[in-house]
Amino acid sequence: MNFMKYAGSICLILLASMFIWSASPAATAPKGKPKIVKTKAAENRGTGTDENIKHADGKNTLTGGPAAPPDKGGKKTRGAGGYTTIDNWTPWYIKVYANGDYMGTLGPWEKKWTYTGDQCPNLYARADFDDGTWKFWGPSQICNDTWELDQ
Repeated sequence: MNFMKYAGSICLILLASMFIWSASPAATAPKGKPKIVKTKAAENRGTGTDENIKHADGKNTLTGGPAAPPDKGGKKTRGAGGYTTIDNWTPWYIKVYANGDYMGTLGPWEKKWTYTGDQCPNLYARADFDDGTWKFWGPSQICNDTWELDQ
Protein backbone atom coordinates (compact mmCIF):
# COMPACT_ATOMS: atom_id res chain seq x y z
CA MET A 1 0.00 0.00 0.00
CA ASN A 2 1.35 3.39 -0.96
CA PHE A 3 1.05 5.71 2.06
CA MET A 4 1.86 8.87 0.10
CA LYS A 5 -1.11 8.20 -2.17
CA TYR A 6 -3.51 8.58 0.81
CA ALA A 7 -1.59 11.14 2.95
CA GLY A 8 -3.32 14.17 1.38
CA SER A 9 -6.79 12.70 1.93
CA ILE A 10 -6.00 11.84 5.57
CA CYS A 11 -4.77 15.39 6.24
CA LEU A 12 -7.93 16.90 4.71
CA ILE A 13 -10.16 14.65 6.83
CA LEU A 14 -8.25 15.58 10.02
CA LEU A 15 -8.43 19.32 9.25
CA ALA A 16 -12.15 19.14 8.45
CA SER A 17 -12.92 17.26 11.67
CA MET A 18 -10.95 19.82 13.71
CA PHE A 19 -12.91 22.68 12.09
CA ILE A 20 -16.28 21.01 12.74
CA TRP A 21 -15.41 20.37 16.40
CA SER A 22 -14.22 23.95 17.00
CA ALA A 23 -17.42 25.38 15.45
CA SER A 24 -19.76 23.20 17.49
CA PRO A 25 -21.95 24.88 20.17
CA ALA A 26 -20.33 22.82 22.92
CA ALA A 27 -16.94 24.25 22.03
CA THR A 28 -18.23 27.85 22.12
CA ALA A 29 -20.45 27.55 25.22
CA PRO A 30 -19.49 29.74 28.16
CA LYS A 31 -17.48 28.00 30.85
CA GLY A 32 -18.82 27.47 34.33
CA LYS A 33 -22.20 26.50 35.70
CA PRO A 34 -25.18 28.85 35.83
CA LYS A 35 -25.70 30.22 39.31
CA ILE A 36 -28.63 29.30 41.53
CA VAL A 37 -30.57 32.20 43.04
CA LYS A 38 -32.50 30.95 46.08
CA THR A 39 -35.36 33.11 47.38
CA LYS A 40 -37.52 32.59 50.49
CA ALA A 41 -41.24 33.41 50.37
CA ALA A 42 -42.54 36.67 51.79
CA GLU A 43 -46.11 36.87 53.08
CA ASN A 44 -49.01 39.18 52.27
CA ARG A 45 -52.22 39.32 54.32
CA GLY A 46 -54.42 39.67 51.23
CA THR A 47 -54.98 43.41 51.46
CA GLY A 48 -54.81 45.69 48.42
CA THR A 49 -53.73 44.91 44.90
CA ASP A 50 -50.42 43.44 43.84
CA GLU A 51 -48.51 46.07 41.84
CA ASN A 52 -46.12 43.40 40.51
CA ILE A 53 -48.83 41.83 38.31
CA LYS A 54 -50.00 43.59 35.13
CA HIS A 55 -51.73 40.68 33.32
CA ALA A 56 -52.77 37.91 35.69
CA ASP A 57 -54.87 35.63 33.54
CA GLY A 58 -52.58 34.39 30.77
CA LYS A 59 -55.23 34.84 28.07
CA ASN A 60 -53.98 34.94 24.49
CA THR A 61 -54.55 37.94 22.26
CA LEU A 62 -55.50 37.76 18.59
CA THR A 63 -52.48 39.92 17.72
CA GLY A 64 -50.01 37.29 18.88
CA GLY A 65 -47.84 37.44 21.92
CA PRO A 66 -44.18 37.54 22.85
CA ALA A 67 -41.57 37.12 20.14
CA ALA A 68 -40.27 33.62 19.38
CA PRO A 69 -36.87 32.63 20.79
CA PRO A 70 -33.98 32.45 18.29
CA ASP A 71 -33.99 28.63 18.25
CA LYS A 72 -37.67 28.70 17.18
CA GLY A 73 -37.24 31.16 14.30
CA GLY A 74 -37.11 34.41 16.29
CA LYS A 75 -34.66 37.24 15.78
CA LYS A 76 -31.14 36.61 17.03
CA THR A 77 -30.06 39.34 19.43
CA ARG A 78 -27.07 40.23 21.54
CA GLY A 79 -29.17 40.67 24.68
CA ALA A 80 -28.44 39.00 27.99
CA GLY A 81 -31.75 37.13 28.21
CA GLY A 82 -32.54 33.59 27.23
CA TYR A 83 -33.73 30.61 29.21
CA THR A 84 -34.21 30.60 32.97
CA THR A 85 -34.96 27.57 35.14
CA ILE A 86 -37.53 28.06 37.91
CA ASP A 87 -37.47 25.43 40.65
CA ASN A 88 -40.41 25.16 43.10
CA TRP A 89 -39.22 23.85 46.51
CA THR A 90 -42.68 24.16 48.07
CA PRO A 91 -45.93 22.12 48.29
CA TRP A 92 -47.83 25.03 46.65
CA TYR A 93 -48.99 25.96 43.14
CA ILE A 94 -47.04 29.07 42.13
CA LYS A 95 -47.88 31.50 39.32
CA VAL A 96 -44.85 33.04 37.60
CA TYR A 97 -44.72 36.49 35.97
CA ALA A 98 -42.06 38.21 33.83
CA ASN A 99 -42.24 42.02 33.91
CA GLY A 100 -45.78 41.68 35.28
CA ASP A 101 -47.04 39.33 32.52
CA TYR A 102 -48.24 35.83 33.39
CA MET A 103 -45.80 33.12 32.20
CA GLY A 104 -47.32 29.98 33.70
CA THR A 105 -47.94 27.98 36.86
CA LEU A 106 -45.53 25.62 38.60
CA GLY A 107 -47.01 22.66 40.43
CA PRO A 108 -45.77 21.61 43.88
CA TRP A 109 -42.09 20.58 43.77
CA GLU A 110 -42.01 21.17 39.99
CA LYS A 111 -39.04 22.48 38.02
CA LYS A 112 -39.38 24.11 34.59
CA TRP A 113 -37.42 26.33 32.29
CA THR A 114 -38.89 29.25 30.41
CA TYR A 115 -37.80 31.58 27.63
CA THR A 116 -37.44 35.04 29.15
CA GLY A 117 -36.77 37.08 26.01
CA ASP A 118 -33.77 39.03 24.87
CA GLN A 119 -33.41 40.92 28.12
CA CYS A 120 -33.23 39.95 31.77
CA PRO A 121 -36.79 40.41 33.03
CA ASN A 122 -38.00 41.08 36.54
CA LEU A 123 -39.38 37.71 37.59
CA TYR A 124 -42.08 37.54 40.22
CA ALA A 125 -43.86 34.49 41.64
CA ARG A 126 -46.95 34.16 43.80
CA ALA A 127 -48.77 31.35 45.64
CA ASP A 128 -52.41 32.24 46.39
CA PHE A 129 -54.22 30.63 49.34
CA ASP A 130 -57.92 29.90 49.94
CA ASP A 131 -58.14 32.44 52.81
CA GLY A 132 -57.23 35.36 50.49
CA THR A 133 -53.57 35.62 51.56
CA TRP A 134 -50.58 34.91 49.37
CA LYS A 135 -46.85 34.32 49.55
CA PHE A 136 -44.55 35.86 46.96
CA TRP A 137 -41.00 35.81 45.66
CA GLY A 138 -39.25 38.71 43.96
CA PRO A 139 -39.34 40.67 41.88
CA SER A 140 -35.84 39.47 41.00
CA GLN A 141 -33.84 39.96 37.83
CA ILE A 142 -32.69 36.46 36.84
CA CYS A 143 -30.73 35.83 33.60
CA ASN A 144 -29.95 32.33 32.29
CA ASP A 145 -29.72 30.96 35.82
CA THR A 146 -31.86 28.87 38.15
CA TRP A 147 -34.33 30.59 40.48
CA GLU A 148 -35.19 28.40 43.48
CA LEU A 149 -38.46 29.29 45.20
CA ASP A 150 -38.31 28.13 48.81
CA GLN A 151 -40.73 28.25 51.75
